Amino acid sequence: MKRRRLPPGDPVLAFAIGILIMLGCVMVFSSSAILANNRFGDPYVYIRRHMSFLFVGLGLLYLSSRMKTEIWRKSWLILYLATLAGLAATFMMGKSLSGARRWLYLGPIGFQVSELAKLVLVVALARYLDRYHSRLTRWRWALVYPTLMFGLLIVPIALQPDFGNPFVMMLGFFSMLLIAGISWKHLAVYPLMALPAMAALIVKSPYRIKRFLSFFSLWKADDIAVQHGAAYQASQALLALGSGGLFGKGLGDSDLKLHYLPQPHTDFVFPVIGEELGFAGSMAVVILFSLIAIRGIKAAINAERAFDRSLAAGLTLMLVFQAGIHMAVTTALAPTKGITLPFISYGGSSLLMSCLMAGILLRISRSRNA
Repeated sequence: MKRRRLPPGDPVLAFAIGILIMLGCVMVFSSSAILANNRFGDPYVYIRRHMSFLFVGLGLLYLSSRMKTEIWRKSWLILYLATLAGLAATFMMGKSLSGARRWLYLGPIGFQVSELAKLVLVVALARYLDRYHSRLTRWRWALVYPTLMFGLLIVPIALQPDFGNPFVMMLGFFSMLLIAGISWKHLAVYPLMALPAMAALIVKSPYRIKRFLSFFSLWKADDIAVQHGAAYQASQALLALGSGGLFGKGLGDSDLKLHYLPQPHTDFVFPVIGEELGFAGSMAVVILFSLIAIRGIKAAINAERAFDRSLAAGLTLMLVFQAGIHMAVTTALAPTKGITLPFISYGGSSLLMSCLMAGILLRISRSRNA
């Protein structure tokens, strides 16, 4: 008996994802070679690690593009409980880096559970919206239960502390509820709950207060504050973007990655793209993520089942929101917060989860009955 051949996935979506992954390989090496050589005496340390994770990530992308989405629907509770256990283990056994306990290590390999939490939130919420769609007109089903599901994941992540990933998750969560058709009178409660929580996280940490205030007075600060204070990261990122001109200085020729731009291979990779590839290269990245947004939402609209529609929409929004926040932060359109650029930044956990999300999106785009 012949095995049924799956129809091809969305070629435009696959193209955008593929180009971003290839660009990521180039930019990780370009932005990290000198840093790696100074730290480890080997310019290829970060790119080797990136390629190792990419090899696994491409395997996840391929497997998830072949798996029926029903598998995700049925396994949501196992994934959810495993993620909660991972977040708890992070507090007990996680390694603290730069004052934050976000990483679980198995030997030399570290994993950031909060990256998995973004995928699990989308899967769990998609299943919830599918199963209880007829009850979402009542406040308990539209507000209380989704908030509990969301809160159990986001609170331990925020306490690590981590502000970037919870913000991405909050945007994705709210957008999925909005797309599901939940009444505005219910949705209006979420901003009222979120704003005090965000304010508390900012006030709790003095460095967050400085970053937040510096965002509103970036170019009013004196030269010393800009060069060495809270506005340093944003000002260096803008200098990198501005110095690239229309077509950039050329690959490998960034000056501000030479100990001026913080974390040039992770949280600030977009300014390196702007400096080396210019406005044209930066806009190409924006266009590629716009294609993912458009084709991902199209896959959601064309999906036959409600679960697939919510799943595709949620995954698309998580990827695009994260990319948008990264670019907004590095162009001084939002307060400084470290967050990776999907498919491009160095970071194994982010790359693995981005590839897994992309594979699921491609699977849903294959057929009206994924």
